[in-house]
Amino acid sequence: MPPLTKRWSKLADDDEDLIPLLECLASVTIAMGPAFLPYAGPVFERCCNIIHTSLLQYQQYQQNPDLEEPDKSFLVVALDLLSGLTQGLGPNMDSFINSSSPHLLQLLTVCLKHPQAPVRQSAYALVGDMAVNCFSALRPAMPGIMNELVLQLDPEPKFEFVSASNNAAWSVGEVALRYGRDDPEFQQWVNPLISRLIPILLHPKAPRSLHENAAVSIGRIGLMHPNHVAPHLGEFAQAWCQALYEIRDNEEKDSAFRGLCTLVQTNPAGIAKSLLWFCNSIVRWNHPSPELNQMFQTLLQGFKSHDPQGWAAQVAMFPPAIQERLQQRYGV
Repeated sequence: MPPLTKRWSKLADDDEDLIPLLECLASVTIAMGPAFLPYAGPVFERCCNIIHTSLLQYQQYQQNPDLEEPDKSFLVVALDLLSGLTQGLGPNMDSFINSSSPHLLQLLTVCLKHPQAPVRQSAYALVGDMAVNCFSALRPAMPGIMNELVLQLDPEPKFEFVSASNNAAWSVGEVALRYGRDDPEFQQWVNPLISRLIPILLHPKAPRSLHENAAVSIGRIGLMHPNHVAPHLGEFAQAWCQALYEIRDNEEKDSAFRGLCTLVQTNPAGIAKSLLWFCNSIVRWNHPSPELNQMFQTLLQGFKSHDPQGWAAQVAMFPPAIQERLQQRYGV
């Protein structure tokens, strides 16, 4: 760290050599984790100052287009370094955020509206990272953030907006999980979010990455607010399974599938026309968590015992590999 802090102290906030240094520090903070805490205060403060200055410069530029457009790179790397700090320090970020002036969350909310897509992309990544690592500090600003976030969810974003839309779609799922089951504050956003996420999932021209992020967030919102999402299950069940059956097993996918299973429990009729795709996505799992595996077992046994003949007739039309795995793993 000493050579980095020495370099850091020599460079002005508008020196272009600061950009690679901030990028380097973002990786260092993630790698060091809580051990970075002794260095965190000045780094956090400088990032906030750079963001504040950049936003003021952009405001001046918008008021007077004859001025040269400010370089967005400083804003982007400062947001990315704050994401690195947030991932590295976790809940230790709370005190920095709560005592920041001007308040980081006010600056962040302005960044979410920035006309430059890379700025919005980094800002939504920071929202998601803060939701995961220090949600209590983020929560007071969520009403303002959610209003912007909903608007960012576009089924057919321009090419240069795809990454910003991806990060917005991902971050909303993280936020939903942190609010918890049936939270009344988050509940007000469920319908606006679902009414934008489902069209993204169903849109044939939306990029695959956006399909995946939309599906994960629908699953996670469904896990927390099943009664609000389950009535829509029939609209998106097949597209949902198609979006996620090929992605690798991980915690994000696990929570999304637990959400889908909760929706199926709440509205079994909603999966009826998509049973093949549902079963295919189940047997594609290599290592489901014990909780998810039990949900699969309960649902499949439930389908079979509810209508043994109908179930047998349906399964007989499945590809042999799916029939085999259902029998081996779940005895159906």
